[in-house]
Amino acid sequence: MSRLSVGPTIAILLSAAGSALAVALRHIPESMRWTEPAGSGGERYVDIPTTADYYALQVFTLWDHDHRVCAVQVEQTSFATATQSVLERVKVCEPKITETWRRADVGDGRFVTAIAACVGGSEGVVRGIELWGSVLQPDGTARPAIESVRFAFEDCAWSEARACPSGSVATGLRLFSDDAESGITGLALRCHRLEPR
Repeated sequence: MSRLSVGPTIAILLSAAGSALAVALRHIPESMRWTEPAGSGGERYVDIPTTADYYALQVFTLWDHDHRVCAVQVEQTSFATATQSVLERVKVCEPKITETWRRADVGDGRFVTAIAACVGGSEGVVRGIELWGSVLQPDGTARPAIESVRFAFEDCAWSEARACPSGSVATGLRLFSDDAESGITGLALRCHRLEPR
């Protein structure tokens, strides 16, 4: 091997080793837990799970329809390549007059581990969210980030934060609602610990 090719070769090997280590992580099936709802439960719920055992949640987008959060879309990120994919937008009610949206992203290399909801209105519906994220260690354990990301549409009070068990990351989201008119009343996280494949 020539001296000139050593640098690029080492860089390629280190990159491949890092990717192989990251690819080796997956959900531990028996570790699955749901948090209590941030906000409140409801008569109905719909789940938005990740599509494979090597994804976790990173981004939430909420759509506000006439002072009701009626739709949510989440983005999942793979442990191996940090590739994001957008999951199908879920609607629990229909817009009447206006529609606005806001997006919360815990940041590159981080995965959601806790959530709080800002609740308001006469029906006690979700008006905003706060997310906390964690950075994964090579062994799959999660190291919490210090800062959260938060937004609120208006006129609401923050609920107690609901966190995944220590060392777990969010691999799904549950949306609670009372009926097809009122909007989302609460949000819960599905959580998994991770292990090498």
